[in-house]
Amino acid sequence: LDLARIHRRSGDAEAAYGNVQSAATAWRAVRDPARGLELGNDLVGLWSELAAEDGPAAEDAEELESARTRMGRLTERARAQAG
Repeated sequence: LDLARIHRRSGDAEAAYGNVQSAATAWRAVRDPARGLELGNDLVGLWSELAAEDGPAAEDAEELESARTRMGRLTERARAQAG
């Protein structure tokens, strides 16, 4: 995500979104719900910012929605583990 932020600041939306996609792939492999939520908050936050701008992230809204749905499932799993 750090690379995605760097590319975004330099105005390279395509590279930034490529980095977000790579981060999303790695994030999907995280099995610990609490860690997944922590990483997912950063991922979805940056992804949402990119989607609000012109560029490839704005054209791929269903992938962002899928990540948001996973965040909901992670929240449920984290609650179940905690209580």
